[in-house]
Amino acid sequence: MAGGIIGDQFLYWIGRKYSTRILQKLKKHKNKVIKARRLIKSQPSLFVIGVRFMYGFRIIGPVIIGASRLNSMKFFILNVVGAAIWSLTFITLGYYAGSIIIYWLYRFDQHFTYLFSIGFVLLLLIIVSYIFIYKKKDK
Repeated sequence: MAGGIIGDQFLYWIGRKYSTRILQKLKKHKNKVIKARRLIKSQPSLFVIGVRFMYGFRIIGPVIIGASRLNSMKFFILNVVGAAIWSLTFITLGYYAGSIIIYWLYRFDQHFTYLFSIGFVLLLLIIVSYIFIYKKKDK
């Protein structure tokens, strides 16, 4: 959570300081930038919180928000709220997904030794047969 907050604050300040240069380099994404700016103006809270969940806006989103001159304290507060929601969501998903797949991982681990042994023996057989085939060709 802290890393997300710090990273987004950094990107926000980059957007705030270098907005004209950065936005000029995003000419091929002009429509996305215009749409994002419209959303920032109409729904700044939802956009700042939701930018973490938007594919393709995770990195550039805070830069565009900074370039839009959204109040820095408002961005900071919404950034913390968004980071908390994001981290709690994915930690919870990871916890429950982990508890679901742990059974399968344990079963896989039990069978992995056998699979590894079979694979090792097959590899050894291939190497040995390869060596014998080339020895016969040399004679």
